[in-house]
Amino acid sequence: MTDIAAFDEFATDNGIAGHNERLIRVYLEGKTDQTLFQDYWFTDQFSDRIRVLLPLGGEGGCTAISGAIDKSRNDDGIPAFGIVDRDTLLRRKDWQWLYEPDDEKFRRGNPVGNPCIVVSLFWEIEAYLLEPPLLYDWIRNNHRGCPDAPCAPTALISDLLEHAICVLEKGPVAAIHQALKVRFPEKWCVENSLEEIRRERQTFFLKVRTRPDWRESEHQPVIEIVPQLVDAIRSAALAKEADDAFWWLLRFVDTKRLLARLCHRYGLKDTAHWNLAGTMNQSRKYPLEFQAFLERVISAVDAEYGA
Repeated sequence: MTDIAAFDEFATDNGIAGHNERLIRVYLEGKTDQTLFQDYWFTDQFSDRIRVLLPLGGEGGCTAISGAIDKSRNDDGIPAFGIVDRDTLLRRKDWQWLYEPDDEKFRRGNPVGNPCIVVSLFWEIEAYLLEPPLLYDWIRNNHRGCPDAPCAPTALISDLLEHAICVLEKGPVAAIHQALKVRFPEKWCVENSLEEIRRERQTFFLKVRTRPDWRESEHQPVIEIVPQLVDAIRSAALAKEADDAFWWLLRFVDTKRLLARLCHRYGLKDTAHWNLAGTMNQSRKYPLEFQAFLERVISAVDAEYGA
């Protein structure tokens, strides 16, 4: 084990500083996640104990983060942990965990099998920006060229819930694309109505069943399993109050596609949701899930190494 690390082993100057200061390392998947953590949510709360970093190369999923953690612990002797988006389970084709509705079971289950890595409850870290009260104000204050945009809170949340259901319904199609290792159409589900999505989904299923590579695929059960899981999630959501249902569905819907739908629907700029990050920072509202995780990390390191 050595405490010497070359500067080119770190993705950013932030990583070099973290190494020199011997701070606990928490690895995230991408630059957007890192920006949210260090510039908007936890700007000074944990700065004396934790450095938020990216894996070498600047981006990476669960494999890259796992490797970065191992290197930090084994080569540098610095405690390290990681946070990955829930959508990593889509890439791993782990459908049961991806659509697990019980938060406590999900947390205890350690879906990626690494005790140093936590999987976010929501689909992506950006989804934590879409807290309903903030989202309502954001849309009402920023929508452009959309005279029929609902402004009353009850009408707006119903509209938002419908958009979330639309993105949820594309889940089985995304799962099949992932199983076949085929790129998912970028614009699909952004402008389509719920009826169009369901109709095109059934047409897609029929086409897939005729593909030779699908008939020979080990992933054939996906076409039955994932729609059943999605149907159960939709039923559970619709049994809740509309604003609770929308917030709960952020676990199971593609955040970027949902944001694209909202921008299209309300005439918003595709970067406008960063206003929400600024609002959270000003009001000192942070995702409690991540705050609790960072506190647990500090406690675990103090218990292992001494405060």
